[in-house]
Amino acid sequence: MTTINYNLGVLRMILNEARKQGWIVVNRAADVAKLRDDRPEMERPILSVEEKRRLLVGCYEVSPMLGCMVDLMLKTGMRIGEVCGLKWNDIDFFRKCILIRRTFSHGKIGAVKNRKRGQNVIPMSEGCVALLQNHRALTQLRSEYVFCNQVGKPIDYKNLFKREWKRALLRAGLTRLLETRGMGFHTLRHTMISTLIQRGANPKEIQELARHSDIRLTMDTYGHLFPNRLKTTIQLVDGEDDDKILTPFYPREGSEKTKAFVEQLTTRNKGQNISGRVDSNHRPPAPKAGALPGCATPRLSQ
Repeated sequence: MTTINYNLGVLRMILNEARKQGWIVVNRAADVAKLRDDRPEMERPILSVEEKRRLLVGCYEVSPMLGCMVDLMLKTGMRIGEVCGLKWNDIDFFRKCILIRRTFSHGKIGAVKNRKRGQNVIPMSEGCVALLQNHRALTQLRSEYVFCNQVGKPIDYKNLFKREWKRALLRAGLTRLLETRGMGFHTLRHTMISTLIQRGANPKEIQELARHSDIRLTMDTYGHLFPNRLKTTIQLVDGEDDDKILTPFYPREGSEKTKAFVEQLTTRNKGQNISGRVDSNHRPPAPKAGALPGCATPRLSQ
């Protein structure tokens, strides 16, 4: 369905350009509505600490290269195509950063997803630096690519998924994840970003590390992981200086102002409100029986 809608959009642009050039009169594709996707939204699983440990052990047992790729994605949040297209000259061990310059998928080198300057530089932690240095020291293949096949060419992650990824999940005992829809290499990136959120990282910094073009994309995708943080943040509104600005109408519960407020409310005349002004909606008590409005009640002679 997504492919159909994408092809429809391309067809619209082609016919619209043809209409501008005068080759056709009407763009018939402009009136065709996109297909609606009524399927439930796919929720990618988030790996726990124990599941990440077991997954790494299973990947390293199947293939040390696969284990290093999975570990790198969990540490940086890189996309699988970016990992497959990574070269050694893209890694700056001195400045501890990785420059994303290309992707590799379907057997072809492609452009990066975000082309804005500065959005494709990923800082490396100390653990990530040690991981890549050990991988470079232990690998026997001399290639410009960090992860390559036997002939030094970049790895096709489609074959990697079929041949080694599922074997690693079975070896790690994570059969639950095999049956989960959406469990793939992108789950590692999703887990890395979710871990940062759960550990209290700043949303703007998460957006920059995830290299999302807009923070709205980050919040739309991962906003459901923030509720507990929002409940904690909203408590910051009630500071220590709030007693100085609180009006006498809304004192804080349990404070001295509350007690004074209640006493004032019970002792104040019924015809006045709390501020001391006469209430225009107040009605005087009804006259006694036999009394005329506006006249004093007559006294009976003894």
